Amino acid sequence: MAEPSSVLPEMYFATSSALPFSVVMVGTVQRADGGSREGRKKMTESNDQPSPPSQPEWFPPVPGSTWDPGIAAPMAPPEVALAPMASTKSSSSPKRWIAIGGAAALLAAGGFAVASLAGGGAKGGAESPEAAINGLVASLNDEDMIGAMDFVLPGERRVLKDPLIDMVGELARLEVLSGEATLDKVAGFDIEIDIALVEVDEVADDISVIDLTGTSTVSVDQAEVPLGDFLVDEMLDGERPNDTSTSTAKFGGDAGDAPRFATVKRDGRWYVSLFYTIAEQVRGDAELPDADEAIAPVGAKNPEEAVLNLLDAVEDTDLEGIIATLNPDEASALQRYAPLFVGDGQDSIDQLISDGEMKLRIGDPTFETSTDGDRARVSITSFTAEATSAGEKVRLTFEDGCATIELPDQEPTESCSDDTKAQLDDLGLGSLSSSISKDMTITVAKSDGQWYVSPIGSVFDGLLAVMRAFERSDIEEAISSISDFGLGAFDTSIDPMNTDDPFGTEETFDTMDETFDTMDETFDTMDPNDPFTIVNDCLYGDGVDDSTACLDAALADGRIAESDIPAAVRFPECMGDEYYMTIYEATDAEFTELVTAAGSCFAGHVAAGEIEEYAVPYDVVAPECYEGKNPYILEGDAMSAAFEAYFDCLNAG
Repeated sequence: MAEPSSVLPEMYFATSSALPFSVVMVGTVQRADGGSREGRKKMTESNDQPSPPSQPEWFPPVPGSTWDPGIAAPMAPPEVALAPMASTKSSSSPKRWIAIGGAAALLAAGGFAVASLAGGGAKGGAESPEAAINGLVASLNDEDMIGAMDFVLPGERRVLKDPLIDMVGELARLEVLSGEATLDKVAGFDIEIDIALVEVDEVADDISVIDLTGTSTVSVDQAEVPLGDFLVDEMLDGERPNDTSTSTAKFGGDAGDAPRFATVKRDGRWYVSLFYTIAEQVRGDAELPDADEAIAPVGAKNPEEAVLNLLDAVEDTDLEGIIATLNPDEASALQRYAPLFVGDGQDSIDQLISDGEMKLRIGDPTFETSTDGDRARVSITSFTAEATSAGEKVRLTFEDGCATIELPDQEPTESCSDDTKAQLDDLGLGSLSSSISKDMTITVAKSDGQWYVSPIGSVFDGLLAVMRAFERSDIEEAISSISDFGLGAFDTSIDPMNTDDPFGTEETFDTMDETFDTMDETFDTMDPNDPFTIVNDCLYGDGVDDSTACLDAALADGRIAESDIPAAVRFPECMGDEYYMTIYEATDAEFTELVTAAGSCFAGHVAAGEIEEYAVPYDVVAPECYEGKNPYILEGDAMSAAFEAYFDCLNAG
């Protein structure tokens, strides 16, 4: 075997985001327990050859991509504690509760938002953290949303108020909610929270975290919930529900899972804060930075300057600068807690830029601005951006609703909002297409006389733009269109006669459990000394040099043999960097020449006894099966069909 340091093709380790060949092969990929691919098994069995030993699975990379060491393990789903329910009358349908619960959540949000119009007066808040949380709970028990909002941090109230009011109004217009719904009270729901113990953890002079112990009881009278006609017609088969239900749950103390809320001191008063609560959950056991270490907000004298401040910080890859441009009403928690991570984050960014010799320039932005009081919408109508890495330049130009990307040694590609609209029209989503803007729009907000970028406002405004583009008939048409694409099968699988499990969820989750159990057993039985595992670990190391050293060491001490290493890595003269860089842009004739040469190269190694025939990469086993066409330059169904035809031909041979 040649020295790995001279043969490992760097492109072979590139991470791929679009792997056409692997899409075709996904159902027959090698298993970690040593099973071979189904396709190759058919070939070997037809030739009375033994099944090949397991090897790591490799796919051709996308040119220009960067190799990413390793594959992240799948994230485990979060555990959700379910409160026991004692019903006065059993509910009749999960579908019904989905509709009712969704409507309740929307109304609750709207109720809080409307309450904020009158709540949070000149004083607001409370004299202590305990008083703030007790006041909030007492107001909720009295269904006094106005009083409840008195105890919410004023800046957060300002950020969420108008968008939530508008969203609830749009949902009523679309008949998701009833026009009779009152937004300062959620009809049909009665919440009683009994707090037995309030524990206060003072983490700073102006921040205290509250742990609660107690009991919550929720009663629902479905007949009183103001459901809109759309929910009734589409999810409840035209029948309004009239069941009642009561559920009780304990929290904190012996029950565990004590709710934790952060309270914040402003101008001598204490308030409950959503964003500081999230920040405290993320902080964990790390030490809270002092108040004077927080990132100071950097405002602007007008909306356009606020956006320019953000673009300048992005151009400078200045993480602290980006955070400083954000509206402190919604980002004060982020700015306060940023010293926990901003230093390490900036170091990582600087190292990445240094290693890649990267530079970024954003130039020539033009704006159109509409201002409404303390909020403004700044539309970026045109700009250019250039990114340079190791002498290679990528240029993005945005103008007249079209984005043009220029890559090295490639023809420019253009994507326009009108094209997106046409695609939505073809899908029967014409109303949604009307919400597609030709410009990139950012919401900015005014706080203490200065303008800042508002990320939450930008998200809300985008959602509202979509909602305002719809009528009820458009939603029905969209549902029908989605069903036409095969996603409507969910409804056809509902069994209304099975009152215990009409959706078949129990059987589905049982099957999922069995699948995960099997996966667990598979991973548990993987031997770390197995050659497959050793080679796989080496090739997903920290770069080509480290992978080479790892393979050399494993070969030297006999833990692996040369035959355990994939042929494309062992013989890069057959399928090296040039091969992978070329196949995605080669003409049919050029591609045919490439795969034929690669196949002949491997055939020579097979004839010399250096590799077994089954070890030759699938891509070049039978060049004639491509029928003179390059499938890598096709798109969509045409690409899939081409690879399926190749695979069928491969097995038939």
